[in-house]
Amino acid sequence: MNQRSLPCVEQPASQDWSGLATGDSVRVHHPELGRYWAVVDEKTLDSRTIWIVRESLGTRQAFDYREGVAVLPRDS
Repeated sequence: MNQRSLPCVEQPASQDWSGLATGDSVRVHHPELGRYWAVVDEKTLDSRTIWIVRESLGTRQAFDYREGVAVLPRDS
């Protein structure tokens, strides 16, 4: 029987947003949208989902901690 190996797909690192709070100014590193400044609008109690408001556009976005989007404190 001929076995084929599956290609290795790298999983994005999960993010820990427990240290961020509503109103914090952050840097967002998005794999498709690039890097931009934002403010934390809201997050779930377990910090697995975070909502940010993009400073330049005023748009609100939600991210899951497994999406590979880095949300970092602005001063880090």
